[in-house]
Amino acid sequence: MTIEDLFGDGNRVCIRWRAQGVHQGEIGGVRGTGNSLDLRGVGIGTSRDGKLCESISVFDTQVLTRTLHGG
Repeated sequence: MTIEDLFGDGNRVCIRWRAQGVHQGEIGGVRGTGNSLDLRGVGIGTSRDGKLCESISVFDTQVLTRTLHGG
């Protein structure tokens, strides 16, 4: 995973990330396909005492679905 952007304000942080690789292990009941994966997303989190304590990430699920099902 690559962090493409990272910024924050107080105890809130935002991360734009990119994950690239090959689907080798099981995801959602789908066995590894060997298909290439290029997934991008954004995460928003809250930190406390210098540690991430809460976060949510969003990404394009259609890209993941196409990768898992070879489309």
